[in-house]
Amino acid sequence: LGHARFALVGHDRGGRVTYRLTLDHPRAVTRLGILDIVPTSEYWDTADRAFAVNTFHWGFLARDGGLPERLIGHDPDFFLDYLMRLWAGDYGVLDPQALAEYRRCFRKPENIAATCADYRAGYTIDDEQDRGDRAAGRTIGCPVLVISGEQYLHTGESKALDIWRRWAPDVRGLGLTCGHFVAEEKPAEVLTA
Repeated sequence: LGHARFALVGHDRGGRVTYRLTLDHPRAVTRLGILDIVPTSEYWDTADRAFAVNTFHWGFLARDGGLPERLIGHDPDFFLDYLMRLWAGDYGVLDPQALAEYRRCFRKPENIAATCADYRAGYTIDDEQDRGDRAAGRTIGCPVLVISGEQYLHTGESKALDIWRRWAPDVRGLGLTCGHFVAEEKPAEVLTA
C-alpha cells in the first residue's frame, strides 16, 4: 500500500500475520495490537487434554490427505456454526449478516481447503519460524497491546500478557469477560483500549 511504517492490529489469523510481519520487518511496524491469540508455538506448547477436546480443530484441520476437507465439505455450515458457537462467549451478539457472509464464503471447497492449509502451516512452518525466533532471541521491538477473552483469563489478569511478555519488552493489555470474538462481544472495551 506504499506505507513505509505503520501500526497493525489483528485478530485470530490476522493476529498471526501481524506478529509474523512485525518479527520479519521490525522497522516497518510502529505498534502492534493482538486480539485473543498467543504465538503459534506457544499455543502448541499448551496442548493438553483440555486443548485436545476444546481446541480439537487445530489438530483436525492440520491433518493432510484430504480428510478434513471431505468431512467439512459434507456440511460446512454445521462445522462453521459449531466452531463459532464454541468460540463465542455470547453468540447472540454476532451480527447475523456477518455470520451469513462467513457461511457463504466458507462453504466454497477452495476456502475449506485454504482453511485446512492455514492450519497445516500452523503445525509446520509457522511453528518452526516461531521456534527459530525464540532460539535466536528475536523479540518484537515496538509496543504491543494484547486484548484477550476468557480462554486466557486467570487470577485476575490475562495469561496471554505473560506469554507475550516473553516475545516483546513493551506489552500491555487486558483480559475481557467474553469469548474469542473480543471486538464483536466487547466493542466499547476494545475501542477504549
